[in-house]
Amino acid sequence: VRASSRGTGFTGRVGHVTVTITLSRLRLPVDTLASLAARVRDRIPDRPFSHPAADPSLPTPAGRDPCSVLTRAEAEAVLGKLAVPPFRTREGTPLAEPAGKSCAYFTPGHRVLVLTPEWTYGKMALDVERMGAGLVSQVAEIRTIEADTLEGPWDDAVVGLSGDLVLLKGPRALGIGYLMSATDAAGAVRLAGPALKRLAAAPEPTRPRASADGCLPETLVSELVETPVRLFVNGMKLGGFCSYELVADPTVHVELTVDGAEAADSVFAAIQAGAKLMMGSSAQAERIDVGQGGWAYGSRSKSEAAARAGDKLYHARMVYPLGTTTPSRKEAMVRLVARMVE
Repeated sequence: VRASSRGTGFTGRVGHVTVTITLSRLRLPVDTLASLAARVRDRIPDRPFSHPAADPSLPTPAGRDPCSVLTRAEAEAVLGKLAVPPFRTREGTPLAEPAGKSCAYFTPGHRVLVLTPEWTYGKMALDVERMGAGLVSQVAEIRTIEADTLEGPWDDAVVGLSGDLVLLKGPRALGIGYLMSATDAAGAVRLAGPALKRLAAAPEPTRPRASADGCLPETLVSELVETPVRLFVNGMKLGGFCSYELVADPTVHVELTVDGAEAADSVFAAIQAGAKLMMGSSAQAERIDVGQGGWAYGSRSKSEAAARAGDKLYHARMVYPLGTTTPSRKEAMVRLVARMVE
């Protein structure tokens, strides 16, 4: 409840329903405003509502169902009896949508728990929420949740800007909107266990595989960058490059390029300029003793290394989104270049 001390307005929330009364050129006691809001609240049907843009005539889409990560029985063990079966909603909202990316668990009193699974770009989703959370004072809440989840089956956790709990397991993340529900953070953590376990165990979708001809094996690149990768693009026949994506975060790419030695000066100059651009005007790229020599640098948004050997220039770089929690991978890029020279 929020009310103006001057009697000009009142806002009350129950579950996901908010009633707001605004007065113009009129003053009423707060108790009167609360009574009016309660009468409005009690006339709102206690059932799910559709999103205004939802088309109920559309069939349920094929593919992964966000409601598959938590069963009705598992939800009721924490939330109490559901008023309706779990249903798909517009992403991150409690409003029904047949093709929605979230799933809602509705209990009486307009209370809704919303789960939003992210099947592929989980780390990016968590990083985005962490950046937003840094703009508001939720430090105490995230510390409490982190302490409660130290033994949980996830790799990372954060409370986002909206207050949702976001949990990461490998490349997948689960958003839990519990502030409108019949439970608290502790209950959300209880529900996260089976939901995230089922999310993480879901099979990977079938992906077209690039031919490895001419590229370093995925196993070798994974070993050198110290995290699993998969070959994303093989362009050896087009321009002498191979691109890999991290399994845990497909937004991060490792690109390996082989070019003529005549390109060395321009690439070395770009690496030195890149170090200043990414880390500040006083930053310097480092010389590396690979082949006939080269340069390297690493930052939180890009790492690269290049070296000349004979009539070839070997270049490795890792590019990842700004704001990511991925640390510098300069040494890994140097290892890749050294292996390419071999």
